[in-house]
Amino acid sequence: MYSTQVIESAISRYESSAKHRLARIDPDRCASWVDHLSTRLTKCGTEEEFWKQSTREEKLFIRNERVMSMLDFRYASERYYVLQRDGGGVTTFTKPWESQEIVLRRIAALEQQMFDAALRV
Repeated sequence: MYSTQVIESAISRYESSAKHRLARIDPDRCASWVDHLSTRLTKCGTEEEFWKQSTREEKLFIRNERVMSMLDFRYASERYYVLQRDGGGVTTFTKPWESQEIVLRRIAALEQQMFDAALRV
């Protein structure tokens, strides 16, 4: 999702139905979690074994990140998305170009219009 109001509404609905709070975790902290979880998965050998051995805190982090990434495009893009660079290599999506910002703002405005229209029905 792209519109701030739509995102906050979706988070609120999720928290009400799931009976727990979501957190906006700092990107650097997420990166250290990803490194930690990658190491744990390698040590466990399989996803099945990882899930058997994972701690409550690890499971809560994974759930939070899955849900937040589903509900907030920018949250996910600032933490997990990579783009192929012109000339080779990859980069993160932490600093979108102005042209990308224009598209994201337009998508957010359209999403907000649809959200507002749905509320009037």
